[in-house]
Amino acid sequence: MVRAFRASRGKNYRVFNPGRLVPQGGTVIERRFEAQNAETPGADLKVGATGSDRTDFSFEVSIANRQRKRTDFRASVAALVLLIGMTDGAKATCKTLPVPAPWTPVTYQSNTLEVWGRRYVLRSSIFPQEIASRGLPLLDGPIRFICRLGNGRFIASGKGATKQPSSPGSINLSESLSFNQNIRASVTLHASYDGLLVYHIQVNSRPGVVINSLSLEIPFRADIASYFQKYILMNQDWGKQATHAIPSRRGLVWQSPFNPYIWIGNQNEGLLWFCQSAAEWRTASSPLRFVRSEHALKFVISLINVPTSISHGLHFDFGLQATPTRPLPLNWRSLGIVKTWPSRNAVSAAAFRTNPEPGIVILWPDKEDWKWFGFPEPRDPQRMKALIRSFHAEGIKVLAYVQAEAMASNLPAYRANIAAWQYLPQVVDSFSPDVLAMGGPIHAVNPASGWAEFFLKHLQQFLNTYDVDGLYLDNIYLYPDANRRQVPAGIVYPVLGLRNLLQSVYRMVKQRNPSNIVIMHISGHDLTPVISYSDVILDGEHVASRPWTCQTYWNMLSLEEFQGEFAGWQWGPAPMYLSTLGYKKGCLDSYQPSDDVLAYALVHGDLLWGRFEDNMLARVYQLYKTFGVADAQFVPYWNASRYVHLEQAGPASNREVKASLYLARSQGSRQALLVVANLGPGNQTVGIKLNLDAADITHAHRATIWWFDAQTHEFGEDLRAGAFRLSVPQYSFRLVEIN
Repeated sequence: MVRAFRASRGKNYRVFNPGRLVPQGGTVIERRFEAQNAETPGADLKVGATGSDRTDFSFEVSIANRQRKRTDFRASVAALVLLIGMTDGAKATCKTLPVPAPWTPVTYQSNTLEVWGRRYVLRSSIFPQEIASRGLPLLDGPIRFICRLGNGRFIASGKGATKQPSSPGSINLSESLSFNQNIRASVTLHASYDGLLVYHIQVNSRPGVVINSLSLEIPFRADIASYFQKYILMNQDWGKQATHAIPSRRGLVWQSPFNPYIWIGNQNEGLLWFCQSAAEWRTASSPLRFVRSEHALKFVISLINVPTSISHGLHFDFGLQATPTRPLPLNWRSLGIVKTWPSRNAVSAAAFRTNPEPGIVILWPDKEDWKWFGFPEPRDPQRMKALIRSFHAEGIKVLAYVQAEAMASNLPAYRANIAAWQYLPQVVDSFSPDVLAMGGPIHAVNPASGWAEFFLKHLQQFLNTYDVDGLYLDNIYLYPDANRRQVPAGIVYPVLGLRNLLQSVYRMVKQRNPSNIVIMHISGHDLTPVISYSDVILDGEHVASRPWTCQTYWNMLSLEEFQGEFAGWQWGPAPMYLSTLGYKKGCLDSYQPSDDVLAYALVHGDLLWGRFEDNMLARVYQLYKTFGVADAQFVPYWNASRYVHLEQAGPASNREVKASLYLARSQGSRQALLVVANLGPGNQTVGIKLNLDAADITHAHRATIWWFDAQTHEFGEDLRAGAFRLSVPQYSFRLVEIN
């Protein structure tokens, strides 16, 4: 249903009051819309929406003026208000859209939930029997809810899920389950458009019944279960490795106390499980276990593993999300080098644009330009607007630095609400000198508290006032909270509160301009319900806390950690690696550390935070730009066997040398750019054999081989029907252009 109204001078209009709007997909939803123009011509059309589930709702406005020129706006309802310039007599139409870009509506047909890129097949159970990501199955069998009584083992069963009232961006289901005649469970499921499944389970038994164990079992296919990431507490375990290879041996391969999230997957796909609280778990030993068999890895979550009577009932919540959660942003490889401002080497935006030229500048907090560290309130509004204009004049995008879940401890609003907003115990996020220079340390704030409303209000005002091209969200981490408002009392990890906050931030930024950018710094913390609401994730800073020197940076990096975490193909947002070479004096004076970082990052297809490898990175990006990497297809080395084969010379193992490639089309012909990296000690010479037919390169005769040290060198060699040899120094790389 589309309603229309015509704006005219001196009148206010109230339409859709209340409205029954039919969005794409045909589901009727109840909303109240208001549309009005001000008392003078050329004013704004104001469209707002109210509703308890507004975070799952967006709409489109089309405006046609008297010359019948049409302008379309697509916006999410984050701040509840969208302002659109209107001329007197213009005609506008509104229609609802179920989900924000880049996601697609969630559907539920034939007992199957489908969202962008993923499918959850429920069949006769509310728990998935099959999960697929990008068409590939993740599970080796159905997810099962299992109870053990005495010597008996009982699997929960029911009559299938029943659909409950739902909204365009989510599906609600419920089911009554029974283990036997003595123990029953009621389960509700909320499935969102981003593929997040949130379960609420109430388990009851007859008086006197003692349960020995109650567990959820998720069986993964062996080819999926290569890596896992676990939660690490950033203010205590900063620097520890979060992502590990799963041992290949049979039997029990890993066990752990309660952990709020576990992701299991490979370089391309995976599945995240999370739980906000174990307050009602009844466990004495490690409740989280991996058990490997020949064809599967079983993830066992024990909610009860000690004899327990639950005649009064127990409540359990958890969530699942298949990954990747979203498509990669369009043209993300064209973002260019990211730099920060203020810069010690430049006093103006024009001077700032030197070699290497930045594509993005982040307005970093400093006491000259900002009142508070990380809070969006400039000290001098006119100075800030002029600064942003000066960067835009140089063709540089501008992102504002913001802390979405941490606050300067000297902010008056925080001090007035500290008891309600802070984590318990208090979390001090940073004592760094640049933070202290602005009046005091940063405290983490609970995103599930009233802080979220306060912050979003001020962020909306900032975005409405300053023409920034997006946000850099620093230090997005999950912390435990001994939440006195929680019933029953216990430690709570506010996953959904953090997700809701970042979801609203993302919508605000995209509402201003869909091409705006959100970069989220999440080092070691790939919590997918949260990081989905970013375009780029920045990872790697925590590595700096490990023992290293300028000559041994590569010792901190493992292939398993890069494949399972930093490469980022299994998450959704574009991956950007943050090295820490600038954290040690003198490292940037040495060629080798920068070469190490580039070798690891480039062969995995990562963007690089250009703060510490500027000169070398600028040369690489210039070649990328000339080749056309922004529009090319990237094939990582673990998927590249169809196109390229490496042959090792000599007795040394070839596992340290990897070759990824970009495939592009230029003036109607195909060309390839190989990234060949030696990730181990010792120089190596490898034979490279290309399948030119598979790459659709039919007339290639030469390869141009590039490498970088103190000075760039270039030479060419005959391909000899697609085969040549290449020497690659230890912890270094070569770029091979074939055209």
